[in-house]
Amino acid sequence: MASALIASGAVESAASPAPAFFQALGRAGFRAETIFLAAQGDWVVDLHRGWSTSPAGLDMTWALAFRIGDSKIVEAINFATDQHAADAFFWRQYPLAALPTRLSSS
Repeated sequence: MASALIASGAVESAASPAPAFFQALGRAGFRAETIFLAAQGDWVVDLHRGWSTSPAGLDMTWALAFRIGDSKIVEAINFATDQHAADAFFWRQYPLAALPTRLSSS
């Protein structure tokens, strides 16, 4: 099922928060180069080199596993080669508001 959805482009056009996620990555000049892409059953696996250009400094291999349901991505699992480096980069690029502010807006 997942491979048919990839081939048809249906997953890419499904309504989801994914476009906002990729726009945020774009603000960091994030780029990706596919190494491997495969689908079996309801799962799609993407292995790619991902790196930042603005600022430079993050360059590693990532594996993403997407579970497809009803022509949409219903689960995504992201594995970084170096999670500590990824965390440091993303915390610098996308700082969160102070905890009291985050809690008061819920």
